[in-house]
Amino acid sequence: MTAVITPQELHARYQSTFGRAGGYLPRNPLAVDEFHKSIAPRAGDLRKELDPAVQDLADFLHSDLTVRMYVTNTLAEVPEQHRHIHTADDLVEHLNAIVRWAPAYNRNPLHQIFLPMSALFGYMRLTPSGSVLFRMPQFNDKLRPVLRKWCDYLNTEDGAHALNTREGGWFSQPATEMNKLYEYQCSARRDEKHWGFTSFNDFFHRPIKDEFRPLGGNGDPGGVVAPTTARSTTSSAARPGKQTSGSRSSTRSRTCCAARSAGTSTSARSSAATCTSRSCPSTATTGGTCPSTGRSSTWRSCPASCSAPPGTRRPIRRREPTRRATRRTSTPADWRSSSAARNSAGAWCAPW
Repeated sequence: MTAVITPQELHARYQSTFGRAGGYLPRNPLAVDEFHKSIAPRAGDLRKELDPAVQDLADFLHSDLTVRMYVTNTLAEVPEQHRHIHTADDLVEHLNAIVRWAPAYNRNPLHQIFLPMSALFGYMRLTPSGSVLFRMPQFNDKLRPVLRKWCDYLNTEDGAHALNTREGGWFSQPATEMNKLYEYQCSARRDEKHWGFTSFNDFFHRPIKDEFRPLGGNGDPGGVVAPTTARSTTSSAARPGKQTSGSRSSTRSRTCCAARSAGTSTSARSSAATCTSRSCPSTATTGGTCPSTGRSSTWRSCPASCSAPPGTRRPIRRREPTRRATRRTSTPADWRSSSAARNSAGAWCAPW
């Protein structure tokens, strides 16, 4: 007898899933129930026309008793009000319907399901038996061809049936505004079938118009263009303070304070009293010392008189291990001898 998890526990686990956090599954878990109910009639109509990959999975579930037991227990552990798939045969029929179906668009974020396979297994993999089932290599070996079959379908023209301007279509007005299709070259091909896309997956590899993604620093050899929205930092080898206009990137020049102290005012020299460089390349040949002052590698700031060339790097500061003072508390005589040793040495004696 399997233990059925509570609806509250199921909802809590659902909210922490990757699909829910990434927006591929609806915020409201009740939308998953609606999805299961909507696909049930189509699954029943295709019951006698199983895809070869799905048929292979069905034969495997009937032959491997261990996997079939985990599938049965997984379905039974889903709370009754969320249990729309009751047997292994029902699971096979639902898979057979999805491998021939493309996701529709829903403008309501509470009901958006962009990954129907994840919605189908959404409740199952949150159960105790489901966490074991989806880690079984033999089950995944049979499930993987089904997923590939669905991907192949989305690469065909038949899978482009969701690319239309009707409600739920990816060319509808809400979908066009959300995906900003006016920024893509497909907006000029509205008169063509599926706006020129050959498949559903082809729709998600659409080229962008040049005017909506201009490249900053065009023709400037000192410019740096970040391919993504990111913050990039450069060393002083690049041009100090150079920032591109085509991406959200910022650069910071880290130079030795000696470069600032030469010919600068007192205020500028005092503001440059702390070296902002990370390490000094000259220390590689001088054994970790400042070329001007001869300080060891533990120096924290570079004085204004440092003669290191601009762009030098500060060495990494090595810290000494903290030594704890120890006391002998066995006898008063030990106390007196320890005190005398402390007074003569000027510090506590460490065991090492």
